[in-house]
Amino acid sequence: MSHKDILAKMIDPGDGASVDFSELLIDMAKDNLKISKKMAKTYLKGLAKNQNEPCLTALRQIRAFLKIDDSIKTQRREWIFGIPQLASKINYRAGGGKKMQYGAEATDNVSDDYVKFLTGGFKGVPNGYLGQMMNQKGKMDTQCLMCLRALIEMMVEDDEIAWYIFNMPGPSLQSARFTDWFFNYAGDMRASTMKQQQTQYSMVDFYKIRLVIIEAIFNNQEKLEAKLAPWVQDQKQKLDGMSDDVFKAYKRQSLYP
Repeated sequence: MSHKDILAKMIDPGDGASVDFSELLIDMAKDNLKISKKMAKTYLKGLAKNQNEPCLTALRQIRAFLKIDDSIKTQRREWIFGIPQLASKINYRAGGGKKMQYGAEATDNVSDDYVKFLTGGFKGVPNGYLGQMMNQKGKMDTQCLMCLRALIEMMVEDDEIAWYIFNMPGPSLQSARFTDWFFNYAGDMRASTMKQQQTQYSMVDFYKIRLVIIEAIFNNQEKLEAKLAPWVQDQKQKLDGMSDDVFKAYKRQSLYP
């Protein structure tokens, strides 16, 4: 077995494996761009699996990975969480013509995502942590809630991660910041889960697990909002200080002829 194969097996020993090389890998990844990129790709692939255990394992690995304090700490954060990019699609018009649409133009409803959170350089893994959360939302809500819980805990623990996420745009036109939907979504999921729990008795344990995750999210609400409050206020003050002329270019702009 080659060194490359050994490293790959250490990073991803497989679901259910009893060995854990996490601490060794953390040491190996310090200031090592190549190993760090391999780890980031593997962890994001684990996050994308439609099962709770692989998702939990990936979340644990990601939290340790992002705590590495070295010269490439910023790159790791961008690889994992992703970088916002406008969504795009081709709109085929009558007569055979077509045009590209970007951002809000590429949406049909106000709830549609007009921003994608993509990670770069990883073949077969286009979406970062934030992008995967948005893919899970409404489809695999338990995994989305698990990711949301871990994200909020990381933001509470780490100011740099909190600042990075706070400055992410809202995924849809319903929110200005990425953080704006967190607790509304968790509240909606709590209400719907409690209602489902009363009628779907065969899935009581499943819903209990989901409710535990939701309560953990709300347990950190006060801490997170207290951390974000000064940044929110600063944004409002800067916005209030801008003249109307600042926004003229946005009103006139068009991304296609």
